[in-house]
Amino acid sequence: MGILKLIKSNKKKKCIYNFDLIAKIPTELKGVSKGVKVEDWFNEVNDEYNILNQIDIDFGYCAEKDLKFGEEEFIVEVRLEDGDAFHNDYLYEHIKSVLRKFENEFKTQWEGQFYIYDGKDDYICYAPIYEIETNN
Repeated sequence: MGILKLIKSNKKKKCIYNFDLIAKIPTELKGVSKGVKVEDWFNEVNDEYNILNQIDIDFGYCAEKDLKFGEEEFIVEVRLEDGDAFHNDYLYEHIKSVLRKFENEFKTQWEGQFYIYDGKDDYICYAPIYEIETNN
C-alpha cells in the first residue's frame, strides 16, 4: 500500500491595490514642500513598500496666470489612477499613513477612493476619512 502525501501550496496570495484619488496642491506652495517637489515625493523614503510607484501618477500643472516672469510651471494637482499595484502583504494602514503624510506636507486632502483585493475579499476605502468597508 502506497503512502499518499499531500503537499500544501506555500504560495502566498498577493494583494491587489487600485487607486482612484485626486489631490489639489495649493498654488502658493508652487509644487514644493520641505524642499521636495511633488513629482519626487512618491519614493521609497515616503512609501517604503513602493505601492504608489507601481501605478500611473498624473500631474496637473498651474495656469500661466499663476506664473511670474521666468518661473517654471509647477504642479497643482495629483491623480493616482490607472493600474494595479501588488504586494504580498495587506497594507491598508501603511497606505493610509502615506496618504495622510502627503496631505500634511502639501496642505491638501485626497478625494476619491482606493480598493484592496486580498485574494478573498474586496474592500473599498474612501478618502479623506479612510474608513474601510467590504466592497460588494
